Amino acid sequence: MKDVRIAFVALCLAAIGCGGDKNPASSTPPIQNYEGSWGGNYTITGCTQSGGVSLANICGALGNSAPYHFNFTQSQRSVTGSFTLGSVTFPSTGGTVNTDGSMQLQATSINSGITVIVTWNLTNSGNAIGGTVSQVWTSTSLSGQANVAGNITSAVKGASAKVPPVVAPQSVSDLVRAMNQPQHE
Repeated sequence: MKDVRIAFVALCLAAIGCGGDKNPASSTPPIQNYEGSWGGNYTITGCTQSGGVSLANICGALGNSAPYHFNFTQSQRSVTGSFTLGSVTFPSTGGTVNTDGSMQLQATSINSGITVIVTWNLTNSGNAIGGTVSQVWTSTSLSGQANVAGNITSAVKGASAKVPPVVAPQSVSDLVRAMNQPQHE
């Protein structure tokens, strides 16, 4: 009887893993693919501003739609690339694709004493990117800051939107206009 049990245990472990998954790799979800060019719009859903930065009325764009464009390369879970908001370029960003397919990216633009830190929380259903964006605006010449939140409302892979030329705004107001400027082909 003991020999039968040992043989059964050995057979169970070797052949089927005693009820476990016969192919452990099959339970690992595929890595979502963010590689390529994506373009679309996001809607500004929330905004607070304080101090001198509020003079630029960044929150005046609340409820508006603004364009974005991603250019990503991907190796396994590692994604690198760049993005634009309107005609403002964020030339270097990167993140790691999580097992649930989500990814967080952050980049900073500094122009004429104006700093904008942008954080994207992206999801990927396999054929469309979704998610949220947050922006923190500060200025070396103005007190306070603006915090902007938005949701991606459209995303097209292989979007034909061309990356616009780099702009050098002279004021916070110029930068607001540049970030809301539609991309032209």
